[in-house]
Amino acid sequence: MRYILFTLRQLKLLGMVLLSGIFIYPFIVFPNRRKNWASRFDRKRPWYWRFSDTSERAFGTTEKNYLNSTYGVYEFVKKRNSKGVWEADYERFYALPRWRKVLYAYQWNVIRNGCWDYIASFKYPDAPREDLKIIRNDGGNLNGFDFRTRRNYGHQHCTWKQGGLLCFRISMTVPFGGNGKYINIQAGHAVDRELVKAKWFHPSEI
Repeated sequence: MRYILFTLRQLKLLGMVLLSGIFIYPFIVFPNRRKNWASRFDRKRPWYWRFSDTSERAFGTTEKNYLNSTYGVYEFVKKRNSKGVWEADYERFYALPRWRKVLYAYQWNVIRNGCWDYIASFKYPDAPREDLKIIRNDGGNLNGFDFRTRRNYGHQHCTWKQGGLLCFRISMTVPFGGNGKYINIQAGHAVDRELVKAKWFHPSEI
């Protein structure tokens, strides 16, 4: 039952993302992006808040947080700093034509992080974790509860109950596609949300 309920919730999310991509984001959310951002801490937010991303908090100023939430600057328009670390390139972003900025906003808020504020609104019941069962745990250097990641290979699968919520985590990081590349797949209940995601990568890219 836990897997069926989870799948139904993911299908609901998929429907929301499709609706967002076709109509709600380009015609409602994006034109009202400043208003939506300004109301991000309000108890009564615009109904369309769930189709946006207003989550970024770590970029130093309110304006930079807005730019990264709305356009994904740190991901799409970035550069290496003097220490070789990737960071957002705001100067290059500001110089972009409007159509490119609009495209980045759509990529970030529909394709990359569709309905992110809705996803991030997930909360576990205020109850202890119970009936934890480790079903599979091989490879990697983590226990069977934590997701496998791009740094921890192998397979993992566990289930537990928290309040009335039936939870699980299933993941793997295995070779895929040749040329030394791997795929990491995660599904289930993360620390702060429900997720399904996959990343194809080469260890040298980390």
